[in-house]
Amino acid sequence: MLVSCEPRFYRANHDSFLIEREAIRTSYKKIAEFMAECVPNSEFSKKTERELVVSEKQEKKYNDCYFNKHIGLISTNPILEGEVEPFAFRVSELVDAQMCTNGWNLVKRFPLLKLVYNEDGTKKTHAQLLKEKREWINKNINRLQEPINVDGTITTIGSNISKIYDTIIETDKDYVNQMEQEFTY
Repeated sequence: MLVSCEPRFYRANHDSFLIEREAIRTSYKKIAEFMAECVPNSEFSKKTERELVVSEKQEKKYNDCYFNKHIGLISTNPILEGEVEPFAFRVSELVDAQMCTNGWNLVKRFPLLKLVYNEDGTKKTHAQLLKEKREWINKNINRLQEPINVDGTITTIGSNISKIYDTIIETDKDYVNQMEQEFTY
Protein backbone atom coordinates (compact mmCIF):
# COMPACT_ATOMS: atom_id res chain seq x y z
CA MET A 1 0.00 0.00 0.00
CA LEU A 2 2.79 2.44 0.88
CA VAL A 3 4.57 1.69 -2.38
CA SER A 4 1.57 3.02 -4.30
CA CYS A 5 0.31 5.67 -1.84
CA GLU A 6 3.56 7.00 -0.38
CA PRO A 7 6.24 6.12 -2.95
CA ARG A 8 8.74 8.79 -1.84
CA PHE A 9 8.56 7.66 1.77
CA TYR A 10 8.91 4.03 0.74
CA ARG A 11 11.92 4.69 -1.48
CA ALA A 12 13.59 6.90 1.13
CA ASN A 13 13.11 4.24 3.82
CA HIS A 14 13.38 1.12 1.67
CA ASP A 15 15.98 -0.61 3.83
CA SER A 16 14.01 0.03 7.03
CA PHE A 17 11.04 -2.13 6.07
CA LEU A 18 11.16 -5.62 7.56
CA ILE A 19 10.06 -7.23 4.31
CA GLU A 20 12.99 -5.62 2.49
CA ARG A 21 15.43 -6.61 5.24
CA GLU A 22 14.18 -10.18 4.97
CA ALA A 23 14.64 -10.09 1.19
CA ILE A 24 18.23 -8.88 1.59
CA ARG A 25 19.02 -11.56 4.17
CA THR A 26 17.41 -14.27 2.02
CA SER A 27 19.41 -13.18 -1.02
CA TYR A 28 22.66 -13.35 0.97
CA LYS A 29 21.69 -16.82 2.16
CA LYS A 30 20.83 -18.09 -1.33
CA ILE A 31 24.00 -16.62 -2.85
CA ALA A 32 26.12 -18.16 -0.08
CA GLU A 33 24.51 -21.58 -0.63
CA PHE A 34 24.91 -21.32 -4.40
CA MET A 35 28.55 -20.24 -4.20
CA ALA A 36 29.37 -22.96 -1.68
CA GLU A 37 28.08 -25.54 -4.18
CA CYS A 38 29.56 -24.03 -7.35
CA VAL A 39 32.97 -22.94 -6.15
CA PRO A 40 33.52 -24.33 -2.68
CA ASN A 41 36.40 -22.87 -0.66
CA SER A 42 36.91 -20.04 -3.16
CA GLU A 43 37.59 -16.53 -1.87
CA PHE A 44 34.26 -15.34 -3.33
CA SER A 45 32.42 -18.19 -1.63
CA LYS A 46 34.02 -17.32 1.70
CA LYS A 47 33.17 -13.64 1.20
CA THR A 48 29.47 -14.37 0.57
CA GLU A 49 29.40 -16.55 3.70
CA ARG A 50 30.88 -13.67 5.75
CA GLU A 51 28.31 -11.26 4.29
CA LEU A 52 25.54 -13.64 5.32
CA VAL A 53 26.86 -13.74 8.90
CA VAL A 54 27.07 -9.94 9.00
CA SER A 55 23.54 -9.54 7.62
CA GLU A 56 22.16 -11.93 10.24
CA LYS A 57 23.89 -9.96 13.02
CA GLN A 58 22.50 -6.69 11.65
CA GLU A 59 18.98 -8.13 11.67
CA LYS A 60 18.63 -7.55 15.42
CA LYS A 61 19.58 -3.88 15.02
CA TYR A 62 17.01 -3.40 12.28
CA ASN A 63 14.30 -5.19 14.27
CA ASP A 64 15.09 -3.05 17.31
CA CYS A 65 14.78 0.11 15.21
CA TYR A 66 11.52 -1.10 13.70
CA PHE A 67 9.75 -2.11 16.91
CA ASN A 68 11.45 -0.20 19.74
CA LYS A 69 12.48 3.32 20.62
CA HIS A 70 16.12 3.77 19.87
CA ILE A 71 18.88 6.29 19.84
CA GLY A 72 19.55 7.70 16.38
CA LEU A 73 21.69 5.46 14.20
CA ILE A 74 24.40 8.05 13.49
CA SER A 75 25.15 9.10 17.06
CA THR A 76 24.87 6.98 20.17
CA ASN A 77 24.95 10.07 22.36
CA PRO A 78 21.37 10.58 23.62
CA ILE A 79 22.05 14.27 24.33
CA LEU A 80 23.02 14.91 20.71
CA GLU A 81 20.68 12.54 18.96
CA GLY A 82 17.73 11.89 21.30
CA GLU A 83 15.28 9.04 21.27
CA VAL A 84 13.52 8.24 18.03
CA GLU A 85 10.12 6.60 17.89
CA PRO A 86 10.00 3.14 16.39
CA PHE A 87 9.89 3.10 12.61
CA ALA A 88 6.70 1.03 12.84
CA PHE A 89 4.93 4.01 14.44
CA ARG A 90 5.82 6.19 11.45
CA VAL A 91 4.49 3.53 9.08
CA SER A 92 1.21 3.14 10.98
CA GLU A 93 0.72 6.93 11.05
CA LEU A 94 1.09 7.06 7.26
CA VAL A 95 -1.37 4.21 6.84
CA ASP A 96 -3.82 5.97 9.18
CA ALA A 97 -3.54 9.14 7.10
CA GLN A 98 -4.17 7.23 3.88
CA MET A 99 -7.17 5.49 5.44
CA CYS A 100 -8.67 8.89 6.37
CA THR A 101 -8.40 9.94 2.74
CA ASN A 102 -9.00 6.71 0.78
CA GLY A 103 -10.37 4.28 3.41
CA TRP A 104 -12.99 2.28 1.57
CA ASN A 105 -10.97 2.08 -1.66
CA LEU A 106 -7.91 0.86 0.26
CA VAL A 107 -9.90 -1.74 2.20
CA LYS A 108 -11.29 -3.07 -1.09
CA ARG A 109 -7.82 -3.12 -2.63
CA PHE A 110 -6.02 -4.49 0.45
CA PRO A 111 -8.51 -6.67 2.39
CA LEU A 112 -5.93 -7.37 5.09
CA LEU A 113 -6.54 -3.83 6.33
CA LYS A 114 -9.86 -5.12 7.71
CA LEU A 115 -7.87 -6.46 10.65
CA VAL A 116 -7.20 -2.88 11.80
CA TYR A 117 -9.81 -0.72 10.10
CA ASN A 118 -13.57 -0.78 9.80
CA GLU A 119 -15.06 -0.80 6.32
CA ASP A 120 -15.70 2.95 6.56
CA GLY A 121 -11.95 3.51 7.04
CA THR A 122 -12.09 4.31 10.76
CA LYS A 123 -9.55 2.60 12.97
CA LYS A 124 -10.62 -0.13 15.35
CA THR A 125 -9.92 0.36 19.03
CA HIS A 126 -7.56 -1.78 21.07
CA ALA A 127 -10.60 -3.34 22.78
CA GLN A 128 -12.12 -4.20 19.39
CA LEU A 129 -8.89 -5.88 18.28
CA LEU A 130 -8.76 -7.98 21.44
CA LYS A 131 -12.41 -8.95 21.00
CA GLU A 132 -11.79 -10.00 17.38
CA LYS A 133 -8.71 -11.95 18.43
CA ARG A 134 -10.77 -13.89 21.01
CA GLU A 135 -13.51 -14.51 18.42
CA TRP A 136 -10.97 -15.75 15.87
CA ILE A 137 -9.41 -18.07 18.44
CA ASN A 138 -12.83 -19.37 19.58
CA LYS A 139 -13.87 -19.91 15.97
CA ASN A 140 -10.74 -22.01 15.36
CA ILE A 141 -10.48 -23.64 18.79
CA ASN A 142 -10.37 -27.16 17.35
CA ARG A 143 -7.49 -26.29 15.04
CA LEU A 144 -5.29 -24.07 17.23
CA GLN A 145 -2.60 -26.71 17.76
CA GLU A 146 -2.31 -27.63 14.08
CA PRO A 147 1.13 -26.81 12.72
CA ILE A 148 1.52 -24.37 9.84
CA ASN A 149 4.50 -23.06 7.92
CA VAL A 150 4.81 -19.28 8.12
CA ASP A 151 7.73 -17.91 6.12
CA GLY A 152 9.76 -21.07 6.68
CA THR A 153 9.00 -21.33 10.39
CA ILE A 154 6.78 -24.09 11.72
CA THR A 155 4.30 -22.71 14.25
CA THR A 156 0.74 -23.42 15.34
CA ILE A 157 -2.39 -21.73 14.07
CA GLY A 158 -3.09 -20.38 17.57
CA SER A 159 0.40 -19.00 17.95
CA ASN A 160 0.18 -17.34 14.54
CA ILE A 161 -3.18 -15.72 15.36
CA SER A 162 -1.74 -14.32 18.58
CA LYS A 163 1.42 -13.10 16.85
CA ILE A 164 -0.56 -11.29 14.15
CA TYR A 165 -2.60 -9.35 16.69
CA ASP A 166 0.36 -8.72 19.02
CA THR A 167 2.38 -7.32 16.10
CA ILE A 168 -0.50 -5.06 15.01
CA ILE A 169 -0.79 -3.68 18.54
CA GLU A 170 2.89 -3.20 19.28
CA THR A 171 3.59 -1.44 15.97
CA ASP A 172 0.89 1.22 16.32
CA LYS A 173 1.30 4.19 18.66
CA ASP A 174 -2.47 4.55 19.17
CA TYR A 175 -2.80 0.93 20.32
CA VAL A 176 0.25 1.13 22.55
CA ASN A 177 -1.19 4.24 24.21
CA GLN A 178 -4.65 2.64 24.57
CA MET A 179 -3.08 -0.49 26.04
CA GLU A 180 -1.06 1.57 28.53
CA GLN A 181 -4.21 3.49 29.57
CA GLU A 182 -6.20 0.28 30.00
CA PHE A 183 -3.36 -1.20 32.05
CA THR A 184 -3.10 1.80 34.39
CA TYR A 185 -6.81 1.83 35.26
